[in-house]
Formats: sequence, structure tokens, C-alpha cells
Amino acid sequence: MSDKASGQYNIITANIVANAILSLAPAVPGLMADGATFIASGIIDTRKDEVIAGLEQAATQENASILAARPKHHILGPAEEGVLACGVRGAGKLVPVDDIILKIQDLLS
Repeated sequence: MSDKASGQYNIITANIVANAILSLAPAVPGLMADGATFIASGIIDTRKDEVIAGLEQAATQENASILAARPKHHILGPAEEGVLACGVRGAGKLVPVDDIILKIQDLLS
């Protein structure tokens, strides 16, 4: 999927599972304009540490350092309890869409 994306964007969102975020992570910095924001959701809390560890691996360290150097990183949360997209109940439910919209509006203002 990341090989089909081109250009640079001010906001990139990904509401996908941990495996997909890990596989797409190396391509994200190249798609981000200066000062861009990357918003990821859909990671169940039991996979959070795995995602963090994966992003710290040698293959993504350079990209992670690029993202860390960018001035705007926003994490919406904490994760809520509820029924997840996969049908399992637990922490990691998507932040309410209205909260995401408000954050995006705030970033764009």
C-alpha cells in the first residue's frame, strides 16, 4: 500500500492494526511535509509494547528519529475500554471521532 502513495501531506492518519502500522512505518516520514502530524490508532493496548519495540528496531530507527525531531506529535487517549474493531472487548478502543476531529481542527487553526 505504501508504494502507491506519493507526495507530502500535513496530516497522515492510520486507523489500522499493529502489524500494518509496523509494516508501513518506514514509508511514513517520506510522506510527511515539514511540520506534519502522524496520527495512529487501532493498536490494542496489549500490542502497544510490541509496536514500540518494532519502531525501535534498526530498520526503523532512522525514520523514528526523523519523526521525533518533528515539532508536532499528538497522541489522543488514553485508550478507552470497549468493543474493538476486531470484536474483542478491551482497552484500545478508538478515541471518539469527535475528539479526533477537534484535534485536527485545532492543529489546522
